[in-house]
Amino acid sequence: MKITPKNIFVFVIIIFLGWAFYFASMMSYTYPPLKEYSFQMNKTSFERTLINRIDSVGWSIEKTDTTGGNEKRCYWALINYLIEDINIEYDIEYCFNYKDVNKVNNCIEFNIVGAFNFIEKTGGYKASDPGVKELLEYFENNILNGLAPDCKE
Repeated sequence: MKITPKNIFVFVIIIFLGWAFYFASMMSYTYPPLKEYSFQMNKTSFERTLINRIDSVGWSIEKTDTTGGNEKRCYWALINYLIEDINIEYDIEYCFNYKDVNKVNNCIEFNIVGAFNFIEKTGGYKASDPGVKELLEYFENNILNGLAPDCKE
């Protein structure tokens, strides 16, 4: 095969497309949730209860994204706890059946996707990451205990 400008161009395009495909596949890969919960409550009551609980213990929440359509709608958020010597962050997702959004018995799916302690440099997106178990227990004890009835039981 002769080295021509056309062959070089085709080779460069193939390399670029391979790199782009590899990069895109790594960006779209997600880990399963660290922990899954379910709460029996309508969306409005759930959000109000969660925000009140978070505010009452001095934490903060910031919605970062919304996904879904007519069947299932999901919200992504960051929950932070920041004081002098503690800097903890949780990436969460909560979803509900959009058709049943205002029903009292709507089952809210609540997932902790990531948990991080920036002071101790622990946590991550995988259950096997160092410190994740302790961070999940901390979140359950401070935020989730008694939040709402479990709808999967």
